[in-house]
Amino acid sequence: LPLCRVLDMRSGVVFQPQAGKDASGFDAKDFETTKVNVFGPLARLHTGGLAAVTPRLLSNSEIKSREPCDGGSYSYQNVNTAILGAVLERAYAQPLEQILSEKLWAPANASDAEWRRYDEALPVTPYCCLYARPIDWLRVAQYLANNGTADAPFLPQNVWQQFMGENLANEDLSKGGYANQVYFNILDRPGEALSGRFAYFMGSRGQTTYLMPDKKLVVVRFGGQIQRLHSLLYGVARSLPQQP
Repeated sequence: LPLCRVLDMRSGVVFQPQAGKDASGFDAKDFETTKVNVFGPLARLHTGGLAAVTPRLLSNSEIKSREPCDGGSYSYQNVNTAILGAVLERAYAQPLEQILSEKLWAPANASDAEWRRYDEALPVTPYCCLYARPIDWLRVAQYLANNGTADAPFLPQNVWQQFMGENLANEDLSKGGYANQVYFNILDRPGEALSGRFAYFMGSRGQTTYLMPDKKLVVVRFGGQIQRLHSLLYGVARSLPQQP
């Protein structure tokens, strides 16, 4: 199974039936992903890690030998992120939380984040949840938007451009897009001071981090409930001093 399919939630792994996310332009999440079914696969993944669900991780998606990254249907599956976490730990021979600290949090001058772990004998859960202060999310977002620093880029430029969705067409973003574990959308409301595409990461109950690298703008929103995706950015733009 190509990692590009796992990164884009197009792996074809049937783990949580008909799972999706409104913001991606695809189907809404069903009961299995919005409410934890204590007898379901997500509960087993929580309490036992990947080993507890490995026997049922089968892909129903056709993989083309010449274009392995093309095709597949989007389905937001937490197990995809769990698989990616296991791949990183194997590749770096380090716990996932240590990789995050060394590769991202520390270079961004952010304090260490706390990652959920259901048992001391289990690794952290890559798909949920990562706890950090708003100021540290802001520092990390700025670091990602800048692609690290001039002397020490976070990613090679072409990879960073893909990570920021620059290969996606604007017309494909009006209903939302998803690639490389990142959400994408576009601001196109007539008469607003801010327009253009943006990348964002969604957390629990409306906690969202927005990145608009071309506008040199990052926004971190914490809250107790989900807010309208575009309205927050429009409101932020109206509150900023207008450039002459």
